[in-house]
Amino acid sequence: MSVYTIMKGAFNEKSFKYFDKDIDKRRELSLILPELTKYTHEGIISLYQHFEQYFSEQLGDIEQRIICNLAYDYTGAYILQKIAGYEIPEFHTKVIEYAEDTIECYSEIPTPVDILLNSLLALKVNQVIQEDYHYRIFTQDYQTFLKFHKETLISTHNKYFSNDPAKKIKMSEFNAYLKNDSRFVENKTVRYKQLGKECKTSVILDITGWEDVLEFIQPVQKKESSNEDSNNL
Repeated sequence: MSVYTIMKGAFNEKSFKYFDKDIDKRRELSLILPELTKYTHEGIISLYQHFEQYFSEQLGDIEQRIICNLAYDYTGAYILQKIAGYEIPEFHTKVIEYAEDTIECYSEIPTPVDILLNSLLALKVNQVIQEDYHYRIFTQDYQTFLKFHKETLISTHNKYFSNDPAKKIKMSEFNAYLKNDSRFVENKTVRYKQLGKECKTSVILDITGWEDVLEFIQPVQKKESSNEDSNNL
């Protein structure tokens, strides 16, 4: 931005190379901006909402953020094609195929919710977390649910895995993924016995399909130390 300094609001004529004496250089100027200004704010929002609905129907039950990002990018590409007067052959079909491949790749990447769940068994076995303090378990209609106070459980998790950056969970990211996680049931006030019967707003997850659920709900077997008396040898 040598032509116009935003902070100072100063126009530098020496940096502007497109006056009458340099008229040939005007070919370098973009012709897209005047065309973009023909699209109103309301018109662009309407296009975005249309594509958001379209991709939601085409791709089915996936995270809303993926739909939003896809609609956002497609809106820009659609407008540029209109300005250019050229339509990329089978563009929408290729975008759908790319989105499906991308979704499949993303599905294999553990979310912050996955990272927390996958660490719970190790935390319990090593007696880092305890039921009625860090979490509670209940069953209903053959389903198993996990209740936990986010701040308490996640801070304990992060402290235990402090030497492993890949397992660190940021609360903001956890909350963002939690809203779209199919296992999320609701937030509810829960009473924890070991906190002086204090009630805390807690997350409830349906962990029925979690592969470690049966092992996790079993009581921890305390390790017994055997001291052999050398005099009996």
